[in-house]
Amino acid sequence: MNRTWQEYKEGFGDVKGDHWLGLDFPLPLSQIKSFEKKNDISVNVFGLDNNEIFPLQITDHRSGHHVNLLLFSKGETRHYCLIRNLSRLLGDRTLHDGETYYCNYCLHGFCRQDLLDDHVPFCSPNGPQKLSFPKSEEQKWIEFKHINKQLRVPFVIYADFECFTSPVESSAPNSSCTKAYQKHEPSGFCYYVKCSSNELSKPAYVYRGSNTLDHFFERLIQEEKHICEVLDNVKPMSLSAEEEMVFQKSTKCHICDGELGADPCTGS
Repeated sequence: MNRTWQEYKEGFGDVKGDHWLGLDFPLPLSQIKSFEKKNDISVNVFGLDNNEIFPLQITDHRSGHHVNLLLFSKGETRHYCLIRNLSRLLGDRTLHDGETYYCNYCLHGFCRQDLLDDHVPFCSPNGPQKLSFPKSEEQKWIEFKHINKQLRVPFVIYADFECFTSPVESSAPNSSCTKAYQKHEPSGFCYYVKCSSNELSKPAYVYRGSNTLDHFFERLIQEEKHICEVLDNVKPMSLSAEEEMVFQKSTKCHICDGELGADPCTGS
């Protein structure tokens, strides 16, 4: 489909013409890609919020006929405006004296085209982006909150299965793009119980035989019972005199680095 730019400008005005066949008018963002395919044209759409311009939808395939549009929205009312020069529209973003080359995905400006060309391959996989800054004092700071994840879990079980394979022959219709050609039948497994305290770790357990999965889950249930018994058997720590002194004089938690209260055990 090779239309001239003049033909595009004339045809877009007729909502019953070929350019709009099967599309809604005004055109919603969800139909931009269909409009591009139907008309062999690429379209970028930018939005406006509190006098801030940001990308809404950036084309996947830049065409020889390309337009940048600014979308004004108010409730259900939408209106597209043609952006003739993106550099001039975003001129208040920079003090650079001259043309600025803007990334369509993040609207970061560059003073040279080659700098923009180097930037785009890293930015485009992220899609359209809009910068958002914290609006309150609480939002200004980000901190690590999952303190419990700083400690090793007391027990970990590593497991591995071995299987026999047999050909799969099926004439049943399947809409999936995946083609099954082998079936895996578990023939055995091995697992290893690792404890953060090495003296409670167990030797590797190996099984080969029938009902492999049933046997595996039976063993896991047994291991779970044993681990729960160990964890329920809480014993006081054996501290040396020096360790006891350091513990009693502590003013900060050694895990979260937070201030301790009067009781170093509870922090209150």
